[in-house]
Amino acid sequence: MSLFHDEVYNSKITSKIPSKPCDIIHLTKEGVDTLTELWVSSRSDCVVGEGYLVPSDLFFAGTIPLTDCTIRIAGDREIGEKESMIYRVVIFDNYSEILADTPQGEEATVGLAIVMYEIKDVGEIIAPIKVKYGFSFMLSDDKLYWRKVNKMQRERMSGRFGIEDILPINAMAIRAWYGVQIALLHPVIKEVFRTPRTTPLKQPRKSKKRTKTKAKVRYIKNHTINTGELNDLLYRESQSRGFNRKTLVWYVIGHWRKQRTGKTIFIKPYWKGALRATKTAAGQREREIAQIQQGGTVWKDLL
Repeated sequence: MSLFHDEVYNSKITSKIPSKPCDIIHLTKEGVDTLTELWVSSRSDCVVGEGYLVPSDLFFAGTIPLTDCTIRIAGDREIGEKESMIYRVVIFDNYSEILADTPQGEEATVGLAIVMYEIKDVGEIIAPIKVKYGFSFMLSDDKLYWRKVNKMQRERMSGRFGIEDILPINAMAIRAWYGVQIALLHPVIKEVFRTPRTTPLKQPRKSKKRTKTKAKVRYIKNHTINTGELNDLLYRESQSRGFNRKTLVWYVIGHWRKQRTGKTIFIKPYWKGALRATKTAAGQREREIAQIQQGGTVWKDLL
């Protein structure tokens, strides 16, 4: 059985990947874990066994600050990891319309998680990002997309690997991406994104033929997220007050609630704590979380 979709459907989906450059987020694995703590601490059901389930609430709340970004996660040099893991996560600009047009109970493909390589002649392995009305976590699929991977390479991969071998690689991208979104929405942590380093994009080499017009230089924003700075922002005010609080603001993940009438409604996410952006008090809310259902492939990132 092939791991990949057929070429026609693959071209249809991958054509949605923007050609324009996107922001680059530089992180360490420790930084990913720190960002994860912003949201996972309020939802014990996000930790299952040795992995994380990534919430889908931002899609239903319509609050995604950065729909296209490249995430570079530096290798842990202490254990000999020299290479960085490079991902690109693309959320389709019309994801809200896609959700509105998808019948209840069916999965909607709202974006793509792309594993990128700096090695020559190695293509991109792409997993779909799916969400479903009434379900609390992001889903994927049992088939993948690709770019710059020939038929022979796809057949070789399909013979050697199963979807359970590939998805955990892309799942790290999903967890890191969700953490970045939560950080951008965070009333304090968002400060680390205010001063990116702007660098010119490398242009492909062109012919030596002279032209009258000068090529336009394109720039990209590089955000280097320092773990020490993240922790400093989280604990600075508690230190100034003379007491130690684990965190001054925490994220309450959006969730689904089933009413007595049988109707399922979405409760929007919100920030809670002394540093929350709004001053309105968040009331106590009972929550009924949709359980993992059979027949869907759930993103699960290993700890």
